[in-house]
Amino acid sequence: MLHLIFNTDFILGGYLAPCLKERDLSALQEKIRKLTPFAKEPDFLLISKMPEHNITIGTALPYIQGFLNSLAV
Repeated sequence: MLHLIFNTDFILGGYLAPCLKERDLSALQEKIRKLTPFAKEPDFLLISKMPEHNITIGTALPYIQGFLNSLAV
C-alpha cells in the first residue's frame, strides 16, 4: 500500500540484497499485485546495487536529484 501512497520505486537493500534474485522480486511483486486494489504493471521493486551504503544514498537521492534539476533550468 505504500507504493499507492508514495507512487515511487522501492529499493530493497541491506544484508538481504546480495541474496535476492530476480525470481524473488517476481514472487514478491505477484503477491503485492494480488493484495493491491489497483494493480500496477510496471515493476516498482528493485534490488540495491550498493548494499553497503544504500540507506545514506537512498536518503540523499531526492536532494541530489533536486539539485541537478535546478542546474538544468
